Amino acid sequence: MTENDLSSPLETPPAVSAQTSISQVGRATLQASLLRSPLASPLLLGFCLGAGAAWLLSDGQRRTRLLRGGLKLYDGLLGGLEELKEEVADLRAELDAERHGDA
Repeated sequence: MTENDLSSPLETPPAVSAQTSISQVGRATLQASLLRSPLASPLLLGFCLGAGAAWLLSDGQRRTRLLRGGLKLYDGLLGGLEELKEEVADLRAELDAERHGDA
């Protein structure tokens, strides 16, 4: 008999092989880390984002609504940027007029 055969009943049974033991330890470590901070793992975050995107894009009507909404948002942002550019150009013109008018 070996020392492993005489272990107390409260101890965990010895692993079948070294590979199984390492696999179980690695799996337990991974599970513990995922339970501690589930979104901290880039793999889990990527899986969740991919699953969400697949679900959103799986329906044709939903995909069409999303694309229309995205294009409206894009057009709105471009329009807002154009207005901002015009305001900046107007302010520059006013500042140039004040500088050259005072001289």
